[in-house]
Amino acid sequence: MLLAMFGPLLNLLIWTVAESWYFPHSLPSQWGLKYWYQVFNPYSDVSGSLLTSVLIALLSVGVCLLISVPAGYALSRRKMPLRVLFMLLFLIPQAFPNLTVYMNVARLFYQWGLNGSIAGVVLVHSVHGLMYSVWICVAAFSSIDPLLARASRNLGAGPVYTFWHIVLPQAAPGIVAASIFVFSGVAG
Repeated sequence: MLLAMFGPLLNLLIWTVAESWYFPHSLPSQWGLKYWYQVFNPYSDVSGSLLTSVLIALLSVGVCLLISVPAGYALSRRKMPLRVLFMLLFLIPQAFPNLTVYMNVARLFYQWGLNGSIAGVVLVHSVHGLMYSVWICVAAFSSIDPLLARASRNLGAGPVYTFWHIVLPQAAPGIVAASIFVFSGVAG
């Protein structure tokens, strides 16, 4: 059990100090700290790369939440005739192999001037993250008793107040879970 848990981490640690390691050998033939030096070199831009990765992950989470919270609420509360079709629409990016999807996305990004930009990377990650965030938000909003919102409206609260102060706080754990899924998918 411990080997299954820590074996991959041990392998990763060995790779960080292996300067040459070829297939039939069980251990590296040459050991060194060359890669650690490259990371912590005063001229390396590791901190800039890390900040860019965190920025992209946070922006992707924001884009996904801007779409999935209203979509999750609408798909869970409203009796839509094509509800199942809309739910399946968010699964489409996962239905095809990533290589074919990314080749077509790259062609579009070159045409639109988004190649190599943070906006392009956020857009691609957001499309994949929408599947998780929409489905989780639909489940979160579906678990809320609609009688609570109706009681709030009967007591004089408006629809916006009811959503922000009654419905959204109850769906917050699901929305946080969706955010964690998207962030870990983008950053990981």
